Amino acid sequence: MASDATFRFFLFGPPALSINDQGISLPRQPATLCAFLILNRQRRITREEIQAVFWPDVEPARVQERLRRTLYLLRKALHPHTHLIISEGNELAIAPDADLWVDYDLFEAALMDAYRDDPPRSAALVDAVALYTDDLLKDVYADWALLEREHASQRFLTAVRHLLAAFQRIGQWENVVDYAHLLLEHDPLQEVAHQALMMAFAAQGNRSAAMRQYEQCVQWLDEELAAEPLPGTTQLYDDIRQGRGVVMAETASAPRVLPPPSTVTDLQHLPLVGREAELDRIAAEWHTCQGGTSRLLLVTGSAGMGKTRLVQEAAWAIPGPDVSVITGNCYAMEAGTPYQLIADLMRKAVDLIPAKLADALTPAIRAGLAQLLPDLDPVISVPLPQPTLVAPDVNIRVQEAVTQVIRLLAASGSGLWLITEDLHWADPASLACLNHALRRCDELPLLVLATLRDEEVPFDSPLMNWPASSVHTPAPTTLIRLAPLPRESVHHLLALLLSEDPASLAPLVHHETAGNPFFVVETLRALVDQNVIFTSADQRWHLRRNALDPHANLPLSDAALDMIRGRVRRLSRPAQEVLTVAAIIEHDIDESLLEALIDPAVALDLALEEILYASILDETAPGLYQFLHIKVREIIYADTSSPRRRFLHRQVADFLAKNTALPGKLATVSRLAYHYAQARAWTPALRYGWQAAQTAVQAGAMAEANRYAVVAQTIVDEHLPAIDTSALPENLPAIRFDLLALQAEFRRQAATAGLYYPPDLVDALQALVPQVDDSRRARAALQQATHLLGQGALREAKHSAEEGRTLYAQLGDRWGELDAIQHQIDLAFRAGDMVTMRHLLDDMRALAAAVDHPQAQDTLVFNDLRLAVYNANWIKALKLAQRLSATQRTRLDPAVKWQYLAHLGLAFMKLGAHEEALIVARQAVRASTDARVLGLGARVLLARLQFQTGNLDQSEETLRALLETPDPLLGEGELVAPALALTRCCAARGDHHEAAVWAGQAAQAAGQIRLPILVPLAQVAGALADLAAGEFEQAARRLSYPLEFLLLVEDTSPQEIFTLRAAAAQGNGDVQAASKWLTAAWDEIQQQATTISDTAYRDSFLRRVPLHRFVAYARRTPDWKPVDLLTFHHDQRHDT
Repeated sequence: MASDATFRFFLFGPPALSINDQGISLPRQPATLCAFLILNRQRRITREEIQAVFWPDVEPARVQERLRRTLYLLRKALHPHTHLIISEGNELAIAPDADLWVDYDLFEAALMDAYRDDPPRSAALVDAVALYTDDLLKDVYADWALLEREHASQRFLTAVRHLLAAFQRIGQWENVVDYAHLLLEHDPLQEVAHQALMMAFAAQGNRSAAMRQYEQCVQWLDEELAAEPLPGTTQLYDDIRQGRGVVMAETASAPRVLPPPSTVTDLQHLPLVGREAELDRIAAEWHTCQGGTSRLLLVTGSAGMGKTRLVQEAAWAIPGPDVSVITGNCYAMEAGTPYQLIADLMRKAVDLIPAKLADALTPAIRAGLAQLLPDLDPVISVPLPQPTLVAPDVNIRVQEAVTQVIRLLAASGSGLWLITEDLHWADPASLACLNHALRRCDELPLLVLATLRDEEVPFDSPLMNWPASSVHTPAPTTLIRLAPLPRESVHHLLALLLSEDPASLAPLVHHETAGNPFFVVETLRALVDQNVIFTSADQRWHLRRNALDPHANLPLSDAALDMIRGRVRRLSRPAQEVLTVAAIIEHDIDESLLEALIDPAVALDLALEEILYASILDETAPGLYQFLHIKVREIIYADTSSPRRRFLHRQVADFLAKNTALPGKLATVSRLAYHYAQARAWTPALRYGWQAAQTAVQAGAMAEANRYAVVAQTIVDEHLPAIDTSALPENLPAIRFDLLALQAEFRRQAATAGLYYPPDLVDALQALVPQVDDSRRARAALQQATHLLGQGALREAKHSAEEGRTLYAQLGDRWGELDAIQHQIDLAFRAGDMVTMRHLLDDMRALAAAVDHPQAQDTLVFNDLRLAVYNANWIKALKLAQRLSATQRTRLDPAVKWQYLAHLGLAFMKLGAHEEALIVARQAVRASTDARVLGLGARVLLARLQFQTGNLDQSEETLRALLETPDPLLGEGELVAPALALTRCCAARGDHHEAAVWAGQAAQAAGQIRLPILVPLAQVAGALADLAAGEFEQAARRLSYPLEFLLLVEDTSPQEIFTLRAAAAQGNGDVQAASKWLTAAWDEIQQQATTISDTAYRDSFLRRVPLHRFVAYARRTPDWKPVDLLTFHHDQRHDT
């Protein structure tokens, strides 16, 4: 049937749909199916065709189930507009009478309109190109989608090329720039776009940008196709360079200045950041020159520091319109050619000499220039003798001729800039000539601006001591040494580039690139290639959520890899040998260790001096080195053969084992474990890996201990025949037990801090118990107690915990006994046995006093916090949580840091301090993410806060991520709290079907575990679903049990149960009962408020906790509705 709904389908980019301008959340597979039906809506499609297209390799029975599931999800998302998809028999189609708007249809229609005329109509082409906001059906990789995408892409590129030609014909250069950039974004090898940009930049007076565009074109063609530019492109470059045959914009009389950074839409033209001080220094030097003096300005720094980019920006922004700017280049392959640099400069300089000044070039000057340029420009050429560069008097004539040309240009306008790129490759004759010209032009506005890589300067070059000494007397020289970009500049660049806050990406990029601008840009290019950074319809760059692993290495482009390898290859063989050994050592590269490992014939001091000069290693302390850039080390390591790596790792490990001063220190044993493992020496690798894991546990570094344990366990599992068990410090079952127990404890604490141990680890531990000593049996008993509690076997859990405590007491192990008591306290708390819990706390206090260790005191504070939460004493809970968070910040392992932050956030939330709670909850989630653990409690807390502050979409997204694809570390008991939270979201949306699904999951999980602590949560979830469905009698029955007398902690409260009963009574028309339960809820709220001594927190507790606001609202509003309770989180009517 028809309806008044308007469906808007967006097929450019990932498929998306809106109904009546309201965005609809479509799961990926239903969205793709809908797009397929839209593109084929001119016909009906059989279910068999869809199954063959979407699931060609799946069994027929499962295919039908998948199609049914996909159609169900699609219709559910479309509800109540499910008539869009019609089904007749075995056929599916889009309803022919539906009111549809499809961006792809408009794209094709605009192109048809444009091509009715010849040449095509530009306005219609502009409309079509604007609709192409991204690839058609992006992220859909089926064959049918690839064909449609390629067709749309080619139509789009053709339209852009037509627009380029149209705007070039009428001289609309800004539009030419925009569409040329757009064309290059989609195909960097479109030479017509490079030509258009060169012409546009030249026409706008930005000749340097035109030159850069040509160089970029040459680079791309060479890298991608090993081809040269078309002759037309090269001719255009020559014309622009010489100012011939290109329309030039009129130049203003004022100096050009760099425009302020704006939104970046093109990775090819990133703004210059972090070099403001250097630009100011160049401007100051030029100001000095304009007073009548010549100067040499050397811009130095290691490869990739942005020397060329800085000089280009300075040449564009600083000189002014009447200043001649000439650029010459030095080349490594021509470093031995006399006057190579000077010839390059003079070839461009003679083109700038006006014809009216040609007479100033005397025959002597022309003869000197002819030694460099046999084919002089006709404006100054005369018959000359065959050039030779042998006799000293010839060199003198060349130097003087060059000087006179430079004087002529410097005096004819407002001055002269000579830019020399890569001066480290300049030949001595060119350096001498350059210095001669600077000294002879000391009264003229002449600036020689040169880039120089210190590490590339040969030891016998005059530049080694420039400007302290030089050929003859050195010219006035200023040195600008470029340092790596600071973190703030990298953040600023990313902020200009990305639409999102780059706070998560900037530290990673800065760390991985060490602030090297070239590496920064190439890393961004690599991230674009991997689709981590992408462009959207607004032509802005975006960072794809969850696509970046904060612990993984960022990629580098091939250009960056080649540059690093080139730097290493240019070093001497001894220096390369030292770097190979240093890459194996990795960090804390000790000179004595290097000396022990390298060939005795290598002069280590000289090799290190060469490496330090090349800025590859840095001496952080006398005799101690580190790689300046981690990527350099990674590439050197990767380029070393596997056998050589293993040999060197074994040498490093043996040296450390014999010469270390602190054999039991974590840093030492972990290095030994790493090097022996890389050397495939499995017995010592296992020994030191096990020792590193144990040492890390003692140091409170649980995550690090788990990493060592996993590696050591892998050695046992995969290389057992190669292990000499007689050489191990303990028997193999004991070592295996320690490794498995540590992994089990880490996975429990890191995932949820709850009751769940992975069953496979528990079974493996129990199998080893008969083969281990009493201390390990005690630990196994405690872990088994927690595991049994997670299965609802409370009696067996208590017995196992008591067994563990007894064993530790018999051994006199006070730390073990403290741990056993904590397990018993956990059992009592989760069973709701507060009397037993308090008795156990008395035992713990006595034992903690005897141990007298801060960690024991922290455990006591944690249990006091639990009691405060149980008693709803939120001010006390807040203070204890703050104390724990502060003390643990310095000594707690990152893997469990989130737990204490989650407790602090909970206290803030219960007091109504939502801003503080959100900050802390995000910190807790970030802490779990940084430690690469789940942190369930932190994520559920964040979702609850998002719900309470009205952000239902965010809350539901967070919870569905936890529940729809649950982490394998989650046990049944851990699913109850997030299922309750998601039930609240669904009920608030009015989706009682979904609410019932998640309430049922909460009830199922609670039923399997059968812990008293979980009963109220499941009943509350069921009551919320009943209220959303209008099943008030059912809700009342669920709540008839005296739930308020059970243990209620952070996920619900007595006042919520009273309020739910009031809502059920109100729905049943029992106003008197509703009023009674509202009064009970209000009395409970007031009683809790009396424990809050802080006036501000008491006020926020009463006025900002959503449930409390609702109770106040309902008590003064007789005709309130039960549904109001479900929506109070965002309904401002409930404000008091």
